[in-house]
Amino acid sequence: MHTHTRLINQIETSYESIRAAAFGTDCGGFLFVAISSAFSFVASRPLRLSHHRPDRPENSPVLPGGKWTPEAAVRILRELAEVPRNKNSRHKDNLMKAMNPVRGMHVQHWLGLLIAGVAFAAVGCDVDQQAENTVIAPADVAEVADVAEESDLAEVEADVELFEEGDVVPMDSDPSTNVAGPSLGVGDAAPQLTLAKFMKGEPTDLSNKDRVHVVEFWATWCPPCRAGMPHISELQNHHGDAVAFVGVTDEDEETVQTFLAKESDVADGKTWGEVIEYRIALDEGSQTNNDFMRAAGQNGIPCAFIVGKEGVVEWIGHPGSIDAPLQQVVDGTWDRQNALNEVKAQEKLMQLMQMQRSGRTDGLSELRSEVVELSWGNSMFLNAVAWETAIAPGGKDLEIALRAGERAAELTNNKNAAILDTVARVYYEMGNLDKAIEWQKIAVEVDGGANAEIQDAMQKYQAEKGSSEDAPSDSDSE
Repeated sequence: MHTHTRLINQIETSYESIRAAAFGTDCGGFLFVAISSAFSFVASRPLRLSHHRPDRPENSPVLPGGKWTPEAAVRILRELAEVPRNKNSRHKDNLMKAMNPVRGMHVQHWLGLLIAGVAFAAVGCDVDQQAENTVIAPADVAEVADVAEESDLAEVEADVELFEEGDVVPMDSDPSTNVAGPSLGVGDAAPQLTLAKFMKGEPTDLSNKDRVHVVEFWATWCPPCRAGMPHISELQNHHGDAVAFVGVTDEDEETVQTFLAKESDVADGKTWGEVIEYRIALDEGSQTNNDFMRAAGQNGIPCAFIVGKEGVVEWIGHPGSIDAPLQQVVDGTWDRQNALNEVKAQEKLMQLMQMQRSGRTDGLSELRSEVVELSWGNSMFLNAVAWETAIAPGGKDLEIALRAGERAAELTNNKNAAILDTVARVYYEMGNLDKAIEWQKIAVEVDGGANAEIQDAMQKYQAEKGSSEDAPSDSDSE
C-alpha cells in the first residue's frame, strides 16, 4: 500500500496546479491530457486500478465522426473543466465515457504520456514563467517514474485494497436517474426486480421471504465479472436454497445466449453455461440497473447487493468480498449498524485523505478521531488513518495514529506485516527508536522477506539507533 500511496500523492499534489497552468499555454491541452490520463487512472472511483472497457466511439454523441483523437480529448477535457464538480448531467457522463480510452491505459502507457507531455511542453511550447513554476519539474517526473517502476501493475492492484476488494469496470447506464445523489443504501428497502427473462435457473423475486437474495450486476464483456463466476457458483452451491443468486445484465438475449454457449476461459472443456451454477437474468430496459446500481451510486461492475429475508439491503460491494457478510446474514448474526458505520467511515476516510493531500488542517484532528471511532472494527481503515497521519508533514496527531495502528494490529493478531510496519513508523515519527525497532522486527518476521521496503525500514531504524549510541554525550565531551 505504501508504494502506491506515494504514487497517488505525487500525482494528486500536482494535479490542480497543472490543470490551472496547462490551459494557460498554447499547447497546454496536450500536457493536460498526459497528466489527466495518469490522474484519472489512479483516482477514478473506486480507488483501485481497474480493467476498463473502452466505450464504442461510434456510439458517442460527443465524438464527431465516431473517432477518438488527441484533439477530441483536449476539447472534452476543456468542457469537463468547465462543468462544476458536483453537477451531474447526461452530457457530463458522455464526456467521461468518451475519455475511457485514456483512463483505461496501463501504467506504462500513461507514464509515457506524462513524460512525453512534459518534454513536449519544454521544447515546443510557449509556456510562461508562471506555468513553468507550476508544471511538474523533471525531478518530479523522475520521482513518479521511479515509484511506478517499483511496482508493476499486478503489485499495484494487490496493494490498493483500501475501499474495494476486487477489480471493477465502468457501467454504461444512464446517470440522469441519479442526479440528486445516491438514494439506496444499507438499511433501505430493496426495490423489486424488473427483469425481462431468466436465461438460467428458476425465476425468483425479492418478495420471497424464505431465502436471502444476492443481486449481482455483470456483463459478458467484463473480465472481472467472468473471473468471479466460479466463485459465485461455489457460494450458490454452498448455501443451497437458503440463498438465491441472480446475475443481472442489461445486454440482449442473443448476446447472453451466445456467451453461455461459448467455451469458458476459467474451466477447461466447460462452456460458460456449465460454469455458471446460479440464476442469470436479463434486465428490462435497464430498470433494475437504475433501481439498484444508479440509486446506490455504484458505477462499476461486478457489484453485488445482499437483500435479507426482510427485503432490506444489508450489504453492497464487490462479490469477491461477499463471503463473510453473506454468511452472517444467512446465520442471522449480521450487524447492520456496524455495516452502516463502515460506509460512513469510508466516506470520512476519503474526505480525510483529500484534506491531507490538499494541505488543509482545519478540523483535521477531529476528522481523524472520528474515522478511528467509526472504523474500530476495520483493520484496513485504521491502518490507512495511522499511515497517512504518520507520513503527513508536521508530526501532528501521532497519538491518534498510534491508537489506530495498534488497534489494527490487534484485529489482525499481529499477523499483517504492512500494519506492523505502520505501527513501527508511527513510533519512529514519535522519536521512539526502541519501540520502532521492536515492531519492525515483528513486521520483518511476518513478511518473510517479501517486501523490500519493510526490510529497508528495519535497516534505517537500526542505523539511526547505532548512530545515536555512537554519538558522544555532553559528559564525554567535557
